Amino acid sequence: MTPRRPLLAIPFLAGAAQAQPVPGRPIRLVVPFAAGGVTDVIARVLGERLGQKLGVPVIVENRAGANGNIGAETVVRAEPDGHTLLMATAGVFAVNPGLYRNLAFSTLRDLAPVSKIYDTGNILIVHPRVPARSVAELVALTRAEPNRLSLATGGSGSSSHMFAALFQQAAGITWQEVPYRSNGPALTDLLAGTVDMLFDQIPSGAAHAAAGRLRALAVTTARVPSIPDVPSFAEAGFPQVMGTFWVALAAPARTPPAMIAALNRAVVEVLEEPAIRARLSGMGADPAPSTPEALGALIAADSEKWGAVVRAANLRPE
Repeated sequence: MTPRRPLLAIPFLAGAAQAQPVPGRPIRLVVPFAAGGVTDVIARVLGERLGQKLGVPVIVENRAGANGNIGAETVVRAEPDGHTLLMATAGVFAVNPGLYRNLAFSTLRDLAPVSKIYDTGNILIVHPRVPARSVAELVALTRAEPNRLSLATGGSGSSSHMFAALFQQAAGITWQEVPYRSNGPALTDLLAGTVDMLFDQIPSGAAHAAAGRLRALAVTTARVPSIPDVPSFAEAGFPQVMGTFWVALAAPARTPPAMIAALNRAVVEVLEEPAIRARLSGMGADPAPSTPEALGALIAADSEKWGAVVRAANLRPE
């Protein structure tokens, strides 16, 4: 069998726009998570408009399990003809390869990037009973009383899990980690006071902080307009914790570069439409289309970044 070429070695045909192929039958858009989450909802918004632009139906298929690995492997093993795509988070593309030691595929080798779709940041929120009112106070409290506080995470490799590990390493602190299957039940228990802290996605966390139900200490991005008094982690003294968790679109490796170019062009055009941008922004997702090469470089860079976090914390799937 001819070995597959590394992802970043796949050439992008600059002139492909003049003779680009188009999908000739329905596209299967695999979302490796359960229906109803942010990624799934945005996949359906994107899929509907993308289908209109390409002239073929785009059918969203939820293949949840193993923190996104089942859906990703489904796409890896699909025919590389541009009719099966994966829409997944940075956790699937860049965290899982380091977290799961025996994966049967490589996101770098076995998936061809199409475009980044959107970015979203995280926010550290605490229950009002927690005496800390700033990151500095939280760090002082946890250093003085290690493992006093409990921190919820939304599952192995999730953004809440990884930013918590990043902060823990940067600050040299410890707490009781309470893993959940997703951020939804973790947030419910935080509101109820069952746990003390959570790195939530900014849209939901900021809303609860603005309403006074929870206290926000810092965000992993620039300041958020709805809670302007909440600093970034860089402002709080921890620039290592800054960053976003992105969502991107990929195809099986060996998909013809001209087909990748055609898909990329269509996706970028859809994400630049004001109505689509407004819908995604309303869900807390910042549209961020890219070239295939830029996405490939991002996957490689974040695989190194999050792989180092996984190794330093000796993280394992829950």
